[in-house]
Amino acid sequence: MKLGSLISNQIQALKVNDTVRYALDLMKEHQVYQLPVVHQDKLLGLVYDHELSQVSELSLCSAFIHSKDFHSAGYDDSFILSWHSCCSQQLSILPVINEHEQYLGLVRQSDLLKYFVRNYCIADKGSVLVIQMRKLDYSLVKIAQLVEDCHSVILNSFISDQAESEKILITVNINSADPSTVINALERYEIDLLAVFSDETYKDNLRDRYDEFMKFLEV
Repeated sequence: MKLGSLISNQIQALKVNDTVRYALDLMKEHQVYQLPVVHQDKLLGLVYDHELSQVSELSLCSAFIHSKDFHSAGYDDSFILSWHSCCSQQLSILPVINEHEQYLGLVRQSDLLKYFVRNYCIADKGSVLVIQMRKLDYSLVKIAQLVEDCHSVILNSFISDQAESEKILITVNINSADPSTVINALERYEIDLLAVFSDETYKDNLRDRYDEFMKFLEV
């Protein structure tokens, strides 16, 4: 699935002449903690609620833009790595840009979370592994054999083809809450593991986030 299909049309980006008060009201309305600032279709950066709440409401948002150290995504980017970026950087929204760095919109972490929960059975015991391989080396049979040798089973999987790249991303959901033996097996065969979403490590955190978001999301 392309990340761009999750772009929200409900939240507008901020303009450079928007006030802090307007930004905070917009964040409160949509239950997000950051917003992108855009000028002439170009993404300038993000503003954060905890900073804006400490300054005059009449100030302009443009004075508090973080132009570095935040993650933006492309329309065709992999969902799973974008979700990982949101979690690791504690972002409630993820700006989406095209190849010309023009702003296309944003994806809410809550929408990523809903998709993740619905498609990867987080409520059940299991783990999600994101593997990167050369297209020529790809073999789901080989991966399945490694998983089965570790007394686990692949519940579902999908492939994300990275444009203009010799590599692909393979996302597999296995039935083991502790994926350590599978991880070790992949490493022995020098298979590149990019991310792990383990039930043991992430289950409580994801359930807490899910419960929190379900309070105000229309599901």
